[in-house]
Amino acid sequence: MEAERLACWFNSLSLCNERYPFLAKRIDTSLILPHAEGKLWIKEQLNNIGMHFENTVIVGGWFCQYLAYALSDYTEYMCNYEIDPYAVDISKTFNRYHTDKFTSSLKDLNMQDMCKQHLSHGHIELLVNTSCEHMFPMRHMRKKIEEQIEDVPLYVLQSTDEDKYVDHINCVKDPEELADQSRITHIYYSGTKTLSNGMKRFMVIGR
Repeated sequence: MEAERLACWFNSLSLCNERYPFLAKRIDTSLILPHAEGKLWIKEQLNNIGMHFENTVIVGGWFCQYLAYALSDYTEYMCNYEIDPYAVDISKTFNRYHTDKFTSSLKDLNMQDMCKQHLSHGHIELLVNTSCEHMFPMRHMRKKIEEQIEDVPLYVLQSTDEDKYVDHINCVKDPEELADQSRITHIYYSGTKTLSNGMKRFMVIGR
């Protein structure tokens, strides 16, 4: 199974580079080791928590190569909500192996409702945002999302204190600040990981 998934992934990489040669640098950047490290950290901690989820929301998952893989053993279905139309198509292409359990939708969840197809796959039990530094605090999006679903999902949130990038508009100093600004009070996991490029990543899992 892993060999088949890997072969599909490399074929998808070639297809994306052919289809979007002007995005080749962005695609290459998305594949660097630190991105994999952060996403595999999620896989490790979900395994430690020992929970399985019916339906998952991914917020701003970008191309979702590593993230969909990290989540695939723990959820029956997942939808990546992106504001970048290229990211929507590329994430679908990279995850052709998971077509039965992965889709991507062009929506801003701060402003728009989740797609009906996604909601039809059952209760939203997990929400993952590994790009909190690029967005306004999650408490604002939470209000919009939780109006559409029955129960409060488990949140997996990541951010950083690396504020030298212009698109890092919402950095935090530690995982405690990430939990506080997102109004996460029931903590399953909270931690810090230093990636191979020296960047600190913070992660909170909770409700």
